Amino acid sequence: MRDFLKYLLIGVIGIGIGIGIGAGIWLSSDDGHDDANDQFPENGFVELPVGNHGYLTGIVENGVAKFLGIPYAPKPIRFEQSEMGQFLPNYNFSATHFGSNCYGAREDLNKHASEDCLNLNIYVSTKALQKSDAIPVLFYIHGGAFFTGNNTQSFLMADTLVSEHDLIVVTINYRLAASGFWFNPNMTEIDGHEANWGILDQQEALKWVNNFIHNFNGDSTRITLSGCSAGGQSVLIHSVVESSWPYFHQAIPYSAPFGIPYFGANDAERIYNSVAKCLNCDHAGDMTCLRTKSMDEIYNCTWTTEALFGPDGAFAITRDNQELVQLAEPYAPVYGTKLLAEEPFYLIQNGQLRNSTLLMMYATNEGEEFIESVFYPNGIDDSNENRNNRVPRFLWDPMIDDIFDKGDEFAGNAVKVKKAFPCDQKGVLPSPLDECGEAAEEWLTQFTWACTTRRALNNLATHSNYKENVYHIEHDLFYPEKWPVPGWHRQCYSKSCHCIAEYYLFGSYELDENLFFSDEEIQFGKLFRQVHYDFYSMGKIPDFLGHYIGDNNWFKMNKSEIKEEPLYEAKCDMFDSIDLYLNV
Repeated sequence: MRDFLKYLLIGVIGIGIGIGIGAGIWLSSDDGHDDANDQFPENGFVELPVGNHGYLTGIVENGVAKFLGIPYAPKPIRFEQSEMGQFLPNYNFSATHFGSNCYGAREDLNKHASEDCLNLNIYVSTKALQKSDAIPVLFYIHGGAFFTGNNTQSFLMADTLVSEHDLIVVTINYRLAASGFWFNPNMTEIDGHEANWGILDQQEALKWVNNFIHNFNGDSTRITLSGCSAGGQSVLIHSVVESSWPYFHQAIPYSAPFGIPYFGANDAERIYNSVAKCLNCDHAGDMTCLRTKSMDEIYNCTWTTEALFGPDGAFAITRDNQELVQLAEPYAPVYGTKLLAEEPFYLIQNGQLRNSTLLMMYATNEGEEFIESVFYPNGIDDSNENRNNRVPRFLWDPMIDDIFDKGDEFAGNAVKVKKAFPCDQKGVLPSPLDECGEAAEEWLTQFTWACTTRRALNNLATHSNYKENVYHIEHDLFYPEKWPVPGWHRQCYSKSCHCIAEYYLFGSYELDENLFFSDEEIQFGKLFRQVHYDFYSMGKIPDFLGHYIGDNNWFKMNKSEIKEEPLYEAKCDMFDSIDLYLNV
């Protein structure tokens, strides 16, 4: 036990409204050794001394200590960079409940949101808190297309993961949507950051963990940066941004849609100038005016149909640029800025990548849950049953024509794409009502995830800076039939869907006593977490995995095997020849 760590635990022995507080107290000995008779209660509270002044109080449930809602930065000034705070805002702090969420795109969630939302949660087993050696840290960034999500989501509860392994898991909130990515053109004049506040929040949280995780017995020299979807995109951004490199040591992005283009500075200025005018402010740099507006007003000027499709709205610019997949992330990181000179897709190809191990993991059917948001941006009922076709040919054909045949230079590309991804034709001749949903899912997956990644890694492999430290793995895993999934995951019992890795990594299904799974499911989850823990702890790569060498081969795993093969080679070769990555 480290000399500076002392823990006081108060056992909870009552349930219901009246909770009786027992006198169970645990203190480490001052000589640095654990008393064999000292025990943490399975359920109760843990108090962590803060210097000589007070305590940080967390909760203990089934042997897992949770410190929730810890502020890593004070309330930020709107549309400015946050600054890492002190360890705690005051001497005694109760970390027994989640902190506020950040504002995003959903009105129902925004009812519980605040601009004072920069907080993090820490999960660690009571056993690991008592270890004499510091333990590794997983720093996890939630997804949500940069406009939704938070660190309170049930599938990110790390109880199972930390109860099985000596590991600290940190989950964070960061500013989202306009709050997180507003572009302020005036900042370029004083060499300040002009956008990407959400990414800068993540960086401040990384700094906080580096400075203070030792208080929880964490090893600041073994921090793995990870996240899924927009969280995975964030991981890739930090992997190419040098100012983030001192604060983590290896990385695993899951399901990061490498092929979704970000807005450049010029388009971002148009978008946020339009929002500013909607708010009756002069322009996107009119901070005096913008900071007087309520978050409800900002929401109404960013998320209504009029705001998105009006002149210089995010969807209108996406439509004019013929970049269909950008519809998924209308308010997201901005390139051509101080933080992000270019999109990670291009920076990685040019060798701009942290010299550490990077495990890039994807699912076989990444595009499955995004069909509606991409092909029906105006909104449509999410259930397949309410329409005859998920994506009818009369919608599929003109969309592919519009985005792949961009003038004479690219004429004929759409024909290649439609031939490679054929619709389900019922009659002798093509019909406008032919079902193209499967074609759309395969196209979206391969163009936005698989082939874009292959292109970037192939070029990286030829670069003199490449250290042979990147691994490319595809997950062919499904949800068990007993696991309740939301409507947009309706086909994920038979398909390997977006962020499936989170299900097995966090193992939150084991927290539900009403769910029962097969021994195979349970054992696979344990193995999945063990392999990841070996990487977090020692940087260990399984012997059967080889680094990517630019030969178009990557590893594909399911519950029974893992094999190396050239996945989607013909289709990726076609997309390489068309060369419209991040332009569709």
